[in-house]
Amino acid sequence: MIRERFLVYSINAMLIGLIIANIKIGDTSISTYISVIVLSLSVIVFFPKRLKIDSLLRVVLVLILVLSFFMALWSYFWFSELGFDFSSFYKNALLFYLYLFYFLFVGFFSKENPAIASKSYREIGKFMYLTLQINSVFVIVQFILFRLFGYNLTFPWSISSGLFSSFRPPGFFSEPSHFAEYFLIYVFVFGKEFDLKDLLILTALSVSSSMLGFISIFVFIVYSALFGIKRKQEMILLIFSFVAFSMVNLLFNPDIRFRVNLISDNSFKLRFLKFFYVFSSLSTKKILIGFGFAQSGLAINYYNGPYESLFKLLPGYFSGIGNNLLMIGAICSVIIECFLFYYFLRTKGIIKGLFFAFIFLGMRLMADINFTISMFWLPLYLILMNYYSLCFVGEKK
Repeated sequence: MIRERFLVYSINAMLIGLIIANIKIGDTSISTYISVIVLSLSVIVFFPKRLKIDSLLRVVLVLILVLSFFMALWSYFWFSELGFDFSSFYKNALLFYLYLFYFLFVGFFSKENPAIASKSYREIGKFMYLTLQINSVFVIVQFILFRLFGYNLTFPWSISSGLFSSFRPPGFFSEPSHFAEYFLIYVFVFGKEFDLKDLLILTALSVSSSMLGFISIFVFIVYSALFGIKRKQEMILLIFSFVAFSMVNLLFNPDIRFRVNLISDNSFKLRFLKFFYVFSSLSTKKILIGFGFAQSGLAINYYNGPYESLFKLLPGYFSGIGNNLLMIGAICSVIIECFLFYYFLRTKGIIKGLFFAFIFLGMRLMADINFTISMFWLPLYLILMNYYSLCFVGEKK
């Protein structure tokens, strides 16, 4: 019973950490502290009494060993880099391995207790959907209060304005993009048939002025068209809603118009192009081995192109894929990406697996979802729980 409840509460705690990620203790996000506590306790709670290792978990064990070998090999080069921050390196290295071992423990537990894993999976799905609905109501209220009355109703940990916009309602999330990422994780893991209640969430995402929010709506429509809609009327309603959201925002939401106009300006350069400019200026050795955990900002020292001053404003700001490559290099990153494709194909089948793999890749190209944060690992944990639950149902039949 303790292990069952801990599985639900530990993942829900990390999901809450995503919402309040901007609250900091010192210079570290409270989300990191939540993850460290939860993941450390999981070693005690989930440590397997007996090992049931199938081919999937065997691949994870091999992955841990191979990555550990290469990272130990690279450490000499990482530590000798000028400006290397040992404190942030060890903290993020610890996080990476805690997330990785938690993945292994969730696999052991779910394989040994598939019925419990199935129940926990459903409970977490209900929690996520309820969170999305409540936050959607709050986002719409924030939007109305600001646009009609000029009143900015936000929580202390929320960021409602940015470098390139005046107001973007985040609800009780730290920022609108985190709301969009949370929704994408839900669609990604708990993809279901379209429901009229989903329109509330889609409306909130559209008025949040987050470009990732619009992309998440588009992904949801594509997913629904391929896997989740059985009646043509629902598909027509969904497409009409997306077009209506887009037109209303472009006509009446100045932040969206402003951000669309910035597609070729600083926002686009920082989010999408910065990694390619910086990566192309590195030596072959640096490309292959990287700079170490949480050290991707050191790569800026090797770039002296036309956007140098802009890039140095936020030296560690890269997409998730960019951060992974700059942290552990191309060799280790390719190993992880190959594992992810194998993992999605193994757990979701060929068609859904490829769709999920490319969507997850796209998410990490759009936002800084790298493997030292919970946003990267949470969908992998939940998919693993569901996989062993379905295997159990198949065995019963």
